[in-house]
Amino acid sequence: MRILKKINIRVLGSGYTKYIFLFITLVLYSSFTFSQEVYLKAKLDSSHILIGDQVNLSLEITQPNGLNLDFPELFDTLTGKIEILEKTNIDTTFLENNQILLKQNFLITCYDSGFYTIPAFQVSYHKDTIAVKLKTRPLFLKVSRTDIAPSDTSQAIFDIKMPYSAPIGFREMAPFIFGGLIFVLFIFAVYYFIKKKKQDQPFITIKKPLEPAHIIALRELDKLKSEKIWQQNKVKLYYTRLTGIIRIYLEGRYEIKAMEQTTEEILLSLLDTGFNDNRIFSLLKDMLNFADLVKFAKARPLPDENEANMLNAYIFVN
Repeated sequence: MRILKKINIRVLGSGYTKYIFLFITLVLYSSFTFSQEVYLKAKLDSSHILIGDQVNLSLEITQPNGLNLDFPELFDTLTGKIEILEKTNIDTTFLENNQILLKQNFLITCYDSGFYTIPAFQVSYHKDTIAVKLKTRPLFLKVSRTDIAPSDTSQAIFDIKMPYSAPIGFREMAPFIFGGLIFVLFIFAVYYFIKKKKQDQPFITIKKPLEPAHIIALRELDKLKSEKIWQQNKVKLYYTRLTGIIRIYLEGRYEIKAMEQTTEEILLSLLDTGFNDNRIFSLLKDMLNFADLVKFAKARPLPDENEANMLNAYIFVN
């Protein structure tokens, strides 16, 4: 038998040894790669908390990109009295060598003291026709009632503290403030509507924009001219209305309180506005002074003078 083994080794070594060595290397390498291509890790931020405190549990899986793997699915509780308060979506990070990192975080808490064991997490996947399962190590969580160890009897015993009253901020008061304002506006709107209804007026009045002062003045001059008042021996009324039209025009155009001022005051106020057309200013001055003579001194103007003053009024407005 020993002679036969030596002969077989010599025969294989002569032509096939290097192929057998290469085959064994590839098998070992593929087996190593296969076993190392998926990593599963679970960890707690802290293994010791007080009752009601919260701690973060993270679950990470490193795997080749494209591998169909069932990520552990957790619901309301982990085990026993350990509750899941929040959980994030599965976050994917692309790594080198066509690897990806899957990560999910869970915010957990416990409301009863004790020592708890979180069972191992498991994932499974298929490699060709082989079903592979990976598990993490179990995690341990200690939940205590207080920071003081049970054997420490040197600390004094205190009564239970009442809850602190948190100050009321703007966010809490905002609904009441805005609700109150809306209620007051509603009451005012109802009152305003009833008032307008009793006065037989529209609820909303839209004011028309005021016409330019020169449009109003020219229209009134045309109306005065067509009425032919001075031809009816109403000379005083004619000049009262003529100067009234000009005074209203001065108030609208130059913002002069012409209806409350004398002729001299009107002329001074007009010069104060920067008016510097001497010819037009003289026409206005002559017209106003002549009208004063008619209204207060009972002067008797000639027909040509009446026509001239009407023309001067048109010239001044234009």
